[in-house]
Amino acid sequence: MRILLLDHVQTSNAPDALKSPALADKWTGTSLTIDLGEQKQVNAIGIGYTDAHNVIIEIGESGAASQTIKYTDSGLYTIDKRGGSVVKVTIDGTYIGRLGLGLAHDIPISPRREPGYIDPKPRETVSGQLLPPAGEVSRRRISVDVRYRITAGMIADLSAASMGRSFPYFILFDREANWVPWPRLYARDKSKGALQSSINGMLFSRKFDFVECF
Repeated sequence: MRILLLDHVQTSNAPDALKSPALADKWTGTSLTIDLGEQKQVNAIGIGYTDAHNVIIEIGESGAASQTIKYTDSGLYTIDKRGGSVVKVTIDGTYIGRLGLGLAHDIPISPRREPGYIDPKPRETVSGQLLPPAGEVSRRRISVDVRYRITAGMIADLSAASMGRSFPYFILFDREANWVPWPRLYARDKSKGALQSSINGMLFSRKFDFVECF
């Protein structure tokens, strides 16, 4: 599993709509330049909800080599590692729900619970009447186990990140294609996030319960 823990867009001058965890808060346009404030290393792009088919990324000063991402679903996309303080984003659509930039962590995982869907639940009124969940959709869900693969560096990124405040993650399951039916996911971790330590070095275990966000 590759996951973006520390999103540099959150501390940049990007529009608030691109920082919002809710994908309904869309930034509209076709091109923008993001100032990261200082030199940052980037090897992954998180894209949440867009009508674009192609997202072009230029990292560095004007004239830097561009990379094109073929958008298929909300989640994490890997690119060649580049460094820069300025990022230009161009799309062939009209909006993006959320954008993330940073270094993805590659974490081996094992399944805790089979991937599936959470169906909308009926709501009960004060009088006891059950109202059908009209207008709601099923959400994807997957629970995974990470055994002694959480490093001190990952914990530092989690501590510094907005994700520590229950922000959704951008995730890529490219190495788990044999048991995860979705290559990408934009999801919040519903687990308690407790770490289990190892006696052999600064390595920790953790359980994740990812539930899709919109």
